[in-house]
Amino acid sequence: MVNERSSVSVSLLVVAAYAFVIGLLLFVVPSFVFFVFGFGQVLDAWPRVAGALAVAISLLYAYCGWSDSRTFARASILGRSVVALALLGLVIVGLLRWTALLFTLLDGGTAVWTYVALRNMPRG
Repeated sequence: MVNERSSVSVSLLVVAAYAFVIGLLLFVVPSFVFFVFGFGQVLDAWPRVAGALAVAISLLYAYCGWSDSRTFARASILGRSVVALALLGLVIVGLLRWTALLFTLLDGGTAVWTYVALRNMPRG
């Protein structure tokens, strides 16, 4: 018997993969990520710390995605929306380049996906 994942679960697993890749890149090659965002070379450890945190967050998303945690999914919508709006604000005030909008679309888009998936779940 095949255990099909709910759309909510899949949305969390996609965010887990995205956060893992970004976190790994920040940890291993932070200068590349900073180049994409339009900043100079990385000279301290803080971006790597942020990368380690992103990897840890990705593990939370993966665990909750595999266990189909609807409560976590609801809470994650708010968190991803805040990140998307923060990045958008930083682009608007000129602290980040327009390329950050790609991350805004990913965070905002997956938040909308999870919201719609939760709304379409059967009640019961």
